Amino acid sequence: RVNWLIARAMAEEIRRGGSSHIRRADGDLLAGMEWLDEAALTAVEPTTKARIATERAARLATKHKWELSLEAMQPYAASVPDWPERIDKLQKVVERRVRQQAARSRNDLIRQLQDRKAAADSRGDSARSQEFQAAIDQLLEN
Repeated sequence: RVNWLIARAMAEEIRRGGSSHIRRADGDLLAGMEWLDEAALTAVEPTTKARIATERAARLATKHKWELSLEAMQPYAASVPDWPERIDKLQKVVERRVRQQAARSRNDLIRQLQDRKAAADSRGDSARSQEFQAAIDQLLEN
């Protein structure tokens, strides 16, 4: 019964994840939580309860709900002792990637503004060129 409930939770994620035939990584991973709740109530064996807690915690972690993920695993710390380290590592990786993406976006914007400034300069539009330079300077200050 527990396996069926876990499968039902996964099916609910997919169902609410969109109508595309391609499963998206950013689908509604919290959609099947009520089925995991029922599975937790049904489970008897401690290892099965730990498995359900891991399913819940993993879904929470994918949505960057780090503290809730750790809380979900707290009662099963003996079964999965490295969970806090795994969550901490995942959180650091995600935060690093977010910072890297923000830096790439900022640099791309600066390049676009520099190109527009050069085009304004070539047209002799000094007012527009100054606006672009002010925007570039502001981005470089931050």
